[in-house]
Amino acid sequence: MEFTQRPSSLSSVGLAPPAPAATNQQNVRYYHPAVLSQIREDCMAQKLHLRASEFTEIKDMVLWTGTFNVNAKKPVSIAESAKLLSWLRATHENDQLSPDIVAVGFQEIVDLNAVNVVVNNMSGPRSAQWEESILAALNTHMSDQAYEVVLHKHLVGILLLVFVKRNHLPFITDVVGSTAGVGIMGMMGNKGGVAVRMTLYDSTIVFVCSHLAAHTHNVAGRNADFANILAKIEFRDSVFDEMNPSGCDRILWKAKADTVALQHYGAAMELDMSDHKPVAALFHLKVKYEVDDKKEAVQREISRELDKWESDNKPKVIDHPSHNVIL
Repeated sequence: MEFTQRPSSLSSVGLAPPAPAATNQQNVRYYHPAVLSQIREDCMAQKLHLRASEFTEIKDMVLWTGTFNVNAKKPVSIAESAKLLSWLRATHENDQLSPDIVAVGFQEIVDLNAVNVVVNNMSGPRSAQWEESILAALNTHMSDQAYEVVLHKHLVGILLLVFVKRNHLPFITDVVGSTAGVGIMGMMGNKGGVAVRMTLYDSTIVFVCSHLAAHTHNVAGRNADFANILAKIEFRDSVFDEMNPSGCDRILWKAKADTVALQHYGAAMELDMSDHKPVAALFHLKVKYEVDDKKEAVQREISRELDKWESDNKPKVIDHPSHNVIL
């Protein structure tokens, strides 16, 4: 991760003394307290950004993501949650990795009949059952560090669950969920997407679980669904751009260079509860973490620089025998 070098002077971020004004009145307006306060605030933000490397650390984390079209089959019971381990416990170079973040996407958690699509009264109970089963598998069989639910979001047959290890929970903020139905009449939830965005330490992560138009030949239909989901999701982000939805189960990702590395990608062929096989991907992430003490020290240093600049460039009133002069 690269950061821009620290500027050599205040002028490099646009806070150099103003050019000589045509009139003293213009100088007075420039140094109006409200104007100066806004300039100071903007300059502080710019200089903090330029000096981010001085107070930002990089945390290495593990992310597991999975997708599973369960064909309206009942969730695995809590007592039988170990059956899910062939999917949840992805391996890399024969090492068992315990992920820091787990994002699970489901499709068709209920039968997509007219009643379920219109009334949508079965999705809530089924979502809760799948959440309990996944959580039991994680906390009983995957890690001695308990996982907690960050957010679950569902839309008819689509469900997205996001979990993190408990020690990371205090550092997760700005959690937002959104749904977009694009099925019947372009709005029903038999097809569509569910999204969750969150800030993990000081990096933003977005997960999207979608169920698009079926059949290999229907590329145009899937592209239309994809574009419709993007238009309807309440928080839009460039992370969604330039994806190519496929005709079967896939995990797609996009990230800034050198921040995400794929460690494992595959299907759990052992699970035979559905006509689909669950797919999993394991990633190593580099997450930004701003250290408060270091950031505050940089802020104080910048504040002193700004104080000096304001003092050196504040208008001065000089007594003159005939009139006052503002310089």
